[in-house]
Amino acid sequence: MTESSLTGLRKLYDKLMLHFRALRAMGKDPVNGQLTTAEIFLALIQRAMPSELNKKWENFIESNTSTPANLESFLEFVRKQIEIEKKATFTKGTKSTGVEKCPTTLHEN
Repeated sequence: MTESSLTGLRKLYDKLMLHFRALRAMGKDPVNGQLTTAEIFLALIQRAMPSELNKKWENFIESNTSTPANLESFLEFVRKQIEIEKKATFTKGTKSTGVEKCPTTLHEN
């Protein structure tokens, strides 16, 4: 192992240990099974999502305290966001009314 790869490995290890300590502080020790598979999937899926969607999710959870911040709720939230975007996109086009949008030009005399 080269010195640079050893340094990189050490940095990765230190970063992992930092995350493990943070998880333990939250009562989610992955070594002792306190971190569920669903919680891991939720974190991974959120990292793959656009930041705008994650911000909407955080706002949704803060304003709907009865909704648990879990994988099932997040997936349902994403499904609803897709439907909302689909409807919004549909109504922007000519499909929603069957009437074409005409450009408006103002003429000065």
